[in-house]
Amino acid sequence: MKIKKEAFERTIINSEYIGYYYHLLTADSSPYPQGEQIDKMRYLLENNHIEEIKANARYLFIFRTYKVPSVLQKEYQLLEECVSYISNLNTHLLMPQEAIEQSLSIKAEDEAKDQKEHYKQLVRGLLDILH
Repeated sequence: MKIKKEAFERTIINSEYIGYYYHLLTADSSPYPQGEQIDKMRYLLENNHIEEIKANARYLFIFRTYKVPSVLQKEYQLLEECVSYISNLNTHLLMPQEAIEQSLSIKAEDEAKDQKEHYKQLVRGLLDILH
């Protein structure tokens, strides 16, 4: 099976996150139903097919394509499906609420610090003008 260079590399790069999303999607708090996409991710992860695809794919420089062995063709197609599925998720729904709240509070603190610093700079500038 021959795959264009850009498509193959995009799939492989995004496959790095399959384990992470698998973990989030199988959590009890996941808003997404357990379905066949989860089973496909589990199959790829448990059988280490992602690493196998990376190791056995060969780049054909002349054609700017990657060649995946025919024995891994099914697994590569599953990998493409999983990556596509992940890219279409509303990922903010998968994040634990505590993590979102913590992130927002840190951002609010940083903005407050920035506002205080900005105010101090304005006061210093006014004092410099008055003196």
